[in-house]
Amino acid sequence: LVAFVGTAQPRKRIEAAIAATAALVAEGREVRMVIAGRRRPGYEPDWLVSPPPFVHLAGEVSAEALVELYGAADVMISPSSFEGFGLTFVEAMACGCPVVGVAATSVPEVVGDAGILVERPDADLLSSALRELLGSEKTRLEYGRRALRRAEALSWPQAAARTLEVYREANR
Repeated sequence: LVAFVGTAQPRKRIEAAIAATAALVAEGREVRMVIAGRRRPGYEPDWLVSPPPFVHLAGEVSAEALVELYGAADVMISPSSFEGFGLTFVEAMACGCPVVGVAATSVPEVVGDAGILVERPDADLLSSALRELLGSEKTRLEYGRRALRRAEALSWPQAAARTLEVYREANR
């Protein structure tokens, strides 16, 4: 199961994630994709109006359902090339879900070595990353372990402690 979580809008490049997943389906792999999140008003691309058969549009989901989705997913994919922070990466990693994203803006800093990052939101690059994770349980489990460790380092208590440390340094 491939999950995408976020607002459906052009900058999220969801069509690249769908195309990457479609490439795996075309190879004969049994892959499903769940897209969860709000829809930007007025945004109605073809994939949203008439999703491919392997895509399930979940719409907005509760926090509990989101945790279940991340827990059930083999990988969370987010091909956006602009993220202010990348909260969905942290959410997925906190559930032990391996992630695939684009090495742009804040994403490399957030993900670290806990996911596979590609250089641009290209379906071929993304499908290669999905193949690597979906093709090997050992690889997927290793990235899941890394994801949990990375998410721990990005917790609110950790952020508060680091902020306090910066304030103390500045006050010296």
